Amino acid sequence: MDPADEPIRFDSASPERRVRDRRVSSGWVRRVELPPAMARIAWSGVWGGFLIALAIWITLTALGAAVGLSGARETANLPAATFGKASAAWLYVSALIALFFGGVFGTRLALIVDGAIAWLEATLIWTFALLLTTAFMTTLVGVAAARAGGATGITEPSPVMANPAGGAWLTFAGIVIAWIVTVLGSLWGRAQSRSRAHTIGLAA
Repeated sequence: MDPADEPIRFDSASPERRVRDRRVSSGWVRRVELPPAMARIAWSGVWGGFLIALAIWITLTALGAAVGLSGARETANLPAATFGKASAAWLYVSALIALFFGGVFGTRLALIVDGAIAWLEATLIWTFALLLTTAFMTTLVGVAAARAGGATGITEPSPVMANPAGGAWLTFAGIVIAWIVTVLGSLWGRAQSRSRAHTIGLAA
């Protein structure tokens, strides 16, 4: 086998770097040093994981809507508060599932084998999801408040906020749980990345 075709092996305890042939303007080919993608933040994995999580969440939300509409006769007899709580619970559970697999696929796509990098990528995926959710909920609450104010002439506090302290703590707990689930998914993806790296000769 040509030595140039042999896989480059990495030692996690050493500062070894990859090299890649790059053709320069003069026509010559030179070897340039590159840091291994598995040992640094890979934004392709972050954005890929975020988009996959978003796609999974939309799919699960559509599934919940389809199931709810299919059982319209049964749900018609449910109190509005009960139906609203069930819908909110499904939205949150589907978001947890989406974030978990977003963390898995994001780390796996970038072939991350370092635990700290996997943790950081999971945190970034969770951050983008949190920002998107916050923007969406802020817009939704603003539209609902505007409609309520236009219908009654005044804006009244929502009945859902009858216990603001409890709602705030519930929101905080939900955000932390979502972050933990995303990190767990990323660590699982890291385990798969380590196995793949050993298979293709990128890890000792």
